[in-house]
Amino acid sequence: MSELVEQINKLEQKATSLKEQRRYLEALKKFDELITMQKELYGDRSDPVMKSSQEAAIICNILSMSFLQKGKLKPPHNFAENFQVALELLRKAESLTQEGDKYRAVTYNNFACIFRRTKKLRSALSYLEKALEIEYNYLHFSAESVDDCLQVLNPTDIHLNICAILSQMNKHELALQH
Repeated sequence: MSELVEQINKLEQKATSLKEQRRYLEALKKFDELITMQKELYGDRSDPVMKSSQEAAIICNILSMSFLQKGKLKPPHNFAENFQVALELLRKAESLTQEGDKYRAVTYNNFACIFRRTKKLRSALSYLEKALEIEYNYLHFSAESVDDCLQVLNPTDIHLNICAILSQMNKHELALQH
């Protein structure tokens, strides 16, 4: 048992170090390994598993937006591939977070970015509404300070994205309400 705990600690240090070095793909692989080991030792919904899952979700969000950005720079034939990778990463991030979790709101906001980029405006709007609901609930019910809550995602950013999408949909009066 203590050998497994030692392995887990080393793996966690390695994953965290890779994340800090911005070697996100490698870090994500290590966090995946770590989560599997932690589940084995501590259980699926244990604090260590939840913490590692949040870290992995953050990385998935960073990578997904990176792939989306790369799609802007490459010829159109690469966009579809980058889009699919970004979408898969966001689905993974969604599966790693809890319903109502602040990182789920970030993931939904990023889904909206992808759908806005592909002109699926209704889908983008739907994800932004979900993100906004999570953000308001989190701000209202969280024991964290408002400043700490707003460090992850700010509802004003979501409102701005909603406004932009509504404008793209020629719903300017509605957009003004955001």
